[in-house]
Amino acid sequence: MDKLIPPTDNLYKFLAIGSLIAALFCLTYPIYQNQRMAEFNVRVSIELAKSYSELMPLLKQRQAVEAEIQRFRQYGDKAALDRALEEQAIVQAHWEGNQSAIRELDILKDQTKPAMDIVTSYPGEWIALLCASVVISILSFLWWWWRFQRFQDMQLKAEATMAILRCNRLKAE
Repeated sequence: MDKLIPPTDNLYKFLAIGSLIAALFCLTYPIYQNQRMAEFNVRVSIELAKSYSELMPLLKQRQAVEAEIQRFRQYGDKAALDRALEEQAIVQAHWEGNQSAIRELDILKDQTKPAMDIVTSYPGEWIALLCASVVISILSFLWWWWRFQRFQDMQLKAEATMAILRCNRLKAE
């Protein structure tokens, strides 16, 4: 009984093409991930800058409302004091919403640091994986050529030579 022989032709091609794909992944993924995280950080930084820029007018408005409340309490103007207290509640709600947005954006920005660190802090591993993939690909293509393609090329050459000889015999007759 014959031994079970694996389809090595397909195995070598699979190794060669699979390792080429791994090499392409090693080249593109860190760059893609780094660019994606940088773009995200820029967007978060822009949103943080907007939130901080909105904070200063709110602070001034809050201080002005508090000064009005003090003044209305001092003079005993009940209706104006009620309006000022309502305005203070609105300004306070805006202030707290803005503070909450800033906290959320800071948390988001802090969460992207580990994702960027994975890509940027392991360049040796990415390079090693890239080199291993390229070496495996080259060896797989060479093994495939040595084990299969070389013999197929010899068979094609022999068939072509036989065809030429037949044509020459036919011409000679």
